[in-house]
Amino acid sequence: KQNRIRNTFRNNCDEHKSLELNDWAEKVFINASGIRENADPDLAAFLDLVLGKSSDNGFAKQVQKAIDIVKLDREGRLRYMTVEMWIQEEAQIAREEGVEKGRDIRDQEKIEDMLRRGKKPEEIADFCGYPMELILKVEKGISEAK
Repeated sequence: KQNRIRNTFRNNCDEHKSLELNDWAEKVFINASGIRENADPDLAAFLDLVLGKSSDNGFAKQVQKAIDIVKLDREGRLRYMTVEMWIQEEAQIAREEGVEKGRDIRDQEKIEDMLRRGKKPEEIADFCGYPMELILKVEKGISEAK
C-alpha cells in the first residue's frame, strides 16, 4: 500500500521486537512500479529494465549486456526463456490467488455481518448461496472471539 520500490526485512523476535537474530539474513522485496523518489539511480535504472524500458545508466547497461549475451547463447537463451516463462506463470498464479483470497475475505465479512444482524445460517445459505460449511465456520469464529 505504501508503493515503495524497496522493502527490506530482517529477522526479529516476535516477543521482543528490538531483539535481532543478527544472522545477517535480509529479505528484499522490489516493486518495479513503486515511487522512485530518492531512489538509488542504479536500482531505478534496473527497475526500468524490468519494465522493458531502456536506460543510459552504467549499471543498467551492464545488466542489459549480460542479458544480451545469454540470449545469444542457444542453451542460455532457452534457460533464460524458461525462467522468464516461469516468472510469468508464477505472477499469474499469485494474481489469481490474490483475487480468490480477496473474494473469500469479502464473502466471510458479508456472512459475519449477516450473522451479527441475526440472520440464521440456513437463511444466508438459501438467500446468498454461500456453502453451509463456510457459514458455520464464520459463525464458529464469531462465537470463539466472544
